[in-house]
Amino acid sequence: MPQLHQLLLAILMPAFICLSAPEFHRPHDEPTPPTDVPPQTHPHRIHKISDTNAPFFSQLTQSGPRPAVQIKRLFQQPAWQKGWFYAAAVLLLAAIVYTIHRLRINHILATEKVRSRIARDLHDDMGSTLTSINIMSTMAQKSAARGDHDKTREFLGKIGESTTRMMESMDDIVWSINPLNDSTPRVIARMREFTTGMLEARGIGFAFNIDEKIYHRKLQLDNRHDFFMIYKESITNIAKYAQCTFADIRIQLRKGQLVLRVQDNGAGFDVKCAGDGDGLMNMQRRAYRMNGQFSIQSQIGKGTVVTLMFPTT
Repeated sequence: MPQLHQLLLAILMPAFICLSAPEFHRPHDEPTPPTDVPPQTHPHRIHKISDTNAPFFSQLTQSGPRPAVQIKRLFQQPAWQKGWFYAAAVLLLAAIVYTIHRLRINHILATEKVRSRIARDLHDDMGSTLTSINIMSTMAQKSAARGDHDKTREFLGKIGESTTRMMESMDDIVWSINPLNDSTPRVIARMREFTTGMLEARGIGFAFNIDEKIYHRKLQLDNRHDFFMIYKESITNIAKYAQCTFADIRIQLRKGQLVLRVQDNGAGFDVKCAGDGDGLMNMQRRAYRMNGQFSIQSQIGKGTVVTLMFPTT
């Protein structure tokens, strides 16, 4: 039986110590109580238990001038098990979800704003073109009534050009706002297609050089549309007015900026005398909207160079 008592005490003693106070001691200067007075109970002390069958308890006895026994147990709950930790985690998760949601909403709103602006430009362009077509149709009718066939053919030719230009403008804008075309390779492919159809039909040779790094860059919707329209205007001017036999087209990436350079070997013109035509003003306005730089360099008999530079991501 003594062995059984000792075994039970060895098992239960850790729980008994855990229930004790965090720290208990007896000051060294406290006098030793008389032997004939029973020890007083103190919540922070462990006194000797007189039990011959409990030698384990006798090791914790404090009597006489012996130093006090100090037992200190700190019970600290892990931080991840506390209520404030769960509250902070929930707040952090909510903040992350809200931030992602706001970024997505802002991107959608910005895209819709650009698409609305493009649609408004289309509406204005169509309105002005239809107005001019209406006026020229009236003039053609009057010329035909007078028997002036030359004037009638002239007005009919202008009506056809205006109609073609309006159809191309509608096609460009519809292509730009289509989400399936939101990639740089698609923009480059459309530029090649337009260049081939415009220059080859007039017997003008061209070289199309593209920096491979361009394909890994991202163009925003508004920049992509303005970039293509500036390029289209440059190629159209070469086909109609340059009187050239060859055009060199380069699209490169320099220090995070996309650089478009279109050069021809045509007749050239005096830039100062060119005035502020609609085509030149539109290109400058689009470049300014892209936070880019636009320039035209030309000399009579030496051709023209059009350069556009704007930042990309």
